[in-house]
Amino acid sequence: MDNVIKTRMKTSEIASRLGLETVTIRKYCLELEKRGFVFKRNDGKNRDFTSEDLNALSQMNHLIEVAKMSRVAAANVVVAGHGTSDDTGNEPSSVSVSLVRTDGAWGLDDVQGYLDQQDDLIRNVQNVNNA
Repeated sequence: MDNVIKTRMKTSEIASRLGLETVTIRKYCLELEKRGFVFKRNDGKNRDFTSEDLNALSQMNHLIEVAKMSRVAAANVVVAGHGTSDDTGNEPSSVSVSLVRTDGAWGLDDVQGYLDQQDDLIRNVQNVNNA
């Protein structure tokens, strides 16, 4: 059973992976939710995070810390890139950008992928600014 991959994470796990405080994760989540991002809740109260949620929160943190965007602006960019699911359960096409590396190893393909992801983020920022 040790090999089972955990698909749902708690706020504390997300905070630990991103090197942030749990209160910061909650603030990020509130901003994303105000803009239509949907986090599943395990008992109607607590957020039950997926790897996609981790990527969204990682992107938001990156935009705030590196691009020096406000929380509101960063949330707008993340939601523009991820979209939200509709009542049919179908996910819209999105620009999902993963900024989390768990193994610490970066190859040439990884670096090129990261640069491509940054281009996607820049396009999302431009789309939000032009809307």
